[in-house]
Parts: sequence; structure tokens; C-alpha cells
Amino acid sequence: MKILLFAITILALYGSDCPDDDGAIGFRFARTGFWSKSFWIIKEDGLTSEICAEACREVGETCIAFNTNGNDCFGYSVIGDELTLEKAKSYVRCSEEYVENDDNGICPDDDAAIGYRYQFAGFWDNAKYLKFDENMTSEMCAKACDEWGEACIAFNTNIGFCYAYNSIGDVQYNDEEALAYTKCPICPDDDGAVGYRFARVGYWDTSYWIMDDDNMTSEMCGEACDNLEDKDCIAFNTNAESCYGYYTIGYGYDDEAARSYIKCKVASKAEVDDTCTAFHFGGKKCSDHKDRDTCVTYYNRNENSDTMLDIICGWSLDEDMFGGEGESNCHSKPWIEKRDLFAKADFGKCNETLGGGGSSEVPTCGSCSSFDGDKIGCNDADPIRYCVDACGWDEDAKTCSPAQCSDWDGKNNIFKCTEKMAEKDIDCFFDITDNKCKTEEPEVSCDAYNDLDSKFLSKKACKELGEAMHGCEFYGPTQLCQVKGAKPACNLINGKEECWQHGCQYVRWSNSCHANDYVAATCSEMDGANNMYKCKKTDEKEGS
Repeated sequence: MKILLFAITILALYGSDCPDDDGAIGFRFARTGFWSKSFWIIKEDGLTSEICAEACREVGETCIAFNTNGNDCFGYSVIGDELTLEKAKSYVRCSEEYVENDDNGICPDDDAAIGYRYQFAGFWDNAKYLKFDENMTSEMCAKACDEWGEACIAFNTNIGFCYAYNSIGDVQYNDEEALAYTKCPICPDDDGAVGYRFARVGYWDTSYWIMDDDNMTSEMCGEACDNLEDKDCIAFNTNAESCYGYYTIGYGYDDEAARSYIKCKVASKAEVDDTCTAFHFGGKKCSDHKDRDTCVTYYNRNENSDTMLDIICGWSLDEDMFGGEGESNCHSKPWIEKRDLFAKADFGKCNETLGGGGSSEVPTCGSCSSFDGDKIGCNDADPIRYCVDACGWDEDAKTCSPAQCSDWDGKNNIFKCTEKMAEKDIDCFFDITDNKCKTEEPEVSCDAYNDLDSKFLSKKACKELGEAMHGCEFYGPTQLCQVKGAKPACNLINGKEECWQHGCQYVRWSNSCHANDYVAATCSEMDGANNMYKCKKTDEKEGS
């Protein structure tokens, strides 16, 4: 893939004065996020930057950078495109030169996917089904992603299927039959300069004069830069009196009186079409929707169309099934158009666009019930779109309903939390520290399972929850929950054989297990009628 970087870059040369950031010996922190073109190095819970740096060094000189998300280390032999992920941190070798991509570099529209950049052959682990057609191309998937709205920041295509992403997954899978793309950024039109992004306070040394004016604004300078015919103006700066343009970026100088801007090579906010379909959801046929708010926020995902506007649903304005002509109060735009019933239709946010009536107000969340009778659609429903942890499918009733992990809060649901939600293919995790059922695995120490209401409950919870989530085990000799494979404290071990097996010191006269530095007790420790046969010489020991 040909990657065109914009003329201005941030160049960091890492010399002998290496900061060893975050304990990563020989490396410098580069950015929050990661790059494409990574290769997996090591996977282990609780990974630190220091451990990953060591792993990268062991790979050899080909590993010039790495990133870690706390559970994986990924290395780089070349630096790819920048991708944002708050939980990931990236580092480069101090001996390497790292050029940070300008996010407003030219959008390559790779493989005719307008507004998108190709990343790699494969996919991420949090894909959402978007659209299927046996002849789906990258170009068609890009359009489908755009129609899904701002939530869609990436997509992949795989033998006719389009999958969308509202965030980049933690895990990247390689697959030669799949192609993954990310959306190019939108230009912010900073300070009214349409098609430009603010670059720096100051200027570059390669400028040429454009025009003077007593009250020059960034907006005016941007227009002047665009209108130059004799030069390819790629940037400008203004000091409120003059505009200076650039056809190449030179050395930068600081100047509080000057502000410099660089031309975006992607669509500007002013050019982005804020379509009325941006908040529509893909669902079943329109006639199955039973209420107005659901109807006007959906389109029929089974219909093939170049634009979502052609397949959105419309509600009968008078709720009379379109004057008796329909079988439902909700029908598709093609059905309404064929019968010329636009005046009787309510299209929600698209009323002005299509000439419908009614209010443009619509809810921001979809309804899981729109997938009643549609198991695939229910299971594929994006939780963010439907404002739930998941839409859950009821196999007996053939219905789809909202499901929240929090429905199973409370200590009486310690085991039901995971079991009941698993029946709806939803992952929930019980946190014993606050008795909440949560969507993410809680951070709980193995020791915490020993503090539950009964020994039986502690044992069961340790085995069923602690083992799966936290790598715990219930250890027989101590009858306690501990980190799997950990050596227990000698004084917690019951039984002579177990005591010896763990390299501890067994004291026969007190029937107790101790560390090897145990000091012989006094006879008075065995005072009491119950110890009349145990009272013996205090230095009588075994296993030492």
C-alpha cells in the first residue's frame, strides 16, 4: 500500500540520551495507541513496558518498537499507520528515527473505499455485522459504513460480508481473505479556515506573500490560499495583517503573533453531509415495527440499495395504515413512494428531505424488540446503538429484549449473574467486592473469596468465579482460595504429610506446621485439660 504522508511531520531523533520511559530500557515513549503492521511477541497477564522492552530486545535489531495493552506485547520492524486506543502505549528504540504521521495526510481512498485507508489483511476482534451481498466490494462496504453514521470508524470485508467497528478491537487477526480499513479523519476547519487544520503558533521559513489587509482572518487567508492559481498552496500563516502561503514546508519558527495552518487532504466539516439517516438502525422489514419511534429510526437491512435513504421506514401519520392502503402503520420508503403517500408518511429526521409530515424528533436508541422473530439480527445488534449491554434472544418466545448485566446485581445472584446472561449469549461477571453484576471482569484478589459468608460459598465461588476470572484455585491443605500455583504460608497448612511436602517444619507435640525458622515453644503453650496428653518436650520436632 502506498502511504502518502503530508509534507509536515513531527520528527524525533533519539540519540544516546535515552529516557528509558516507564522502565523500558533503551526505549522512548512515542504515543498513546498503536500502529498497524505489528507482530505478536508475548502474551501474559500484568505485562509492563519494562517486560515488553526486554522481549523486543530479545527479538533482535528487527524489533524497532513495541506497544503493550497490559496483556500483550506487539513488536514492529516498520512503523505503520497510527491507530488510537487509550489502553495501549507505544515505544520506539532510542536508536531509531520515528516519524509521526500527520492525521491530516492525504486520504488514499484505498481500493475505491472513499474516505478510508487500508490497514491490513485481516480483522479485529469486535466486529459488528453490517451488510451482506455476494458481490460486496470495499467501495460498497465503505458506503455502508458511512450510512451507519459517525459511530462507524472502521470496517472489514470478507467474501461478500461487511463488518463495522465503533472502536478498534484489542486483538488483531490475520486473514488473507479479509481486508480491514479505517476511516480517514475529518478536517476540523480550525478558526473558520475551511479545509485547514491549525498547525503551530509561528511560521515556516519557506513562505511567500499572498495578500495584505488590516483585518485579515484565518478564514480569509484560507480562501486566498485556495484561490491561488499560479502556485500549489498547501498551507498558510497569518499575523492579522498579512497572509503568507506555502507550497512546501520548511523549518519552523516560533512567533506569538503568527498562526499557521495546513491544508487537509480529507473532507472538511463544511463538506460532510450530515444526512438524516445517520441515526437509523438496520432491522427487519418495516411493516413489523409496531410503534412510531421504532419505525422512523430503522431501515430494512434485507433490501439492497445504494443509499440508506431509499430503504428507510416511514410511519403512517394518522396511524390509519396509510388510509387503509397498508397492512401496517410502518412501511418502507419504496412502498410509500410507489403509492405516492409521502404526505401521509412520517419519516422522522428525514421528513424535510422526503417531504413527509410529523415531528423530526426521534429517540437516540434503538429498540431490541424490533428484532422479535429475527434471532440473527438480535444477536448481532450493536449494544451502543440500543443503549443496553446486549439485546438478548429468547429461544422459546422467539423475542428479542434488552438485557443488562445489572439485572443480576445482589449477593444472591453470585452464580446466576454469569449463568443466566450466558443463556442470552451475553458475557457478565460478578464482582464479590460490591455484589454487582458487570460487563467487564472485575479486579478481585483471590484472598477476597475467603471472606464470603461461609466456607462452602468461598470454595464454590473460588472454583467457579475466581478460577475463570483471576487464575485462583481452592487449595485443599489450607482450605483457602489462593493464586494458582502459589506456595501457601506454612502455618495455614493442615496435616503432617502436606506440611513436609511444602518444605515446612512439622511439630508433632502441637500437631502444627511452621516455617523452618520456627523457634521451639514453651511448655506453657500446652496448658489446659484438653492438652494433658499432648504436653511433651518442647523441642520434639519432625521434618526439620
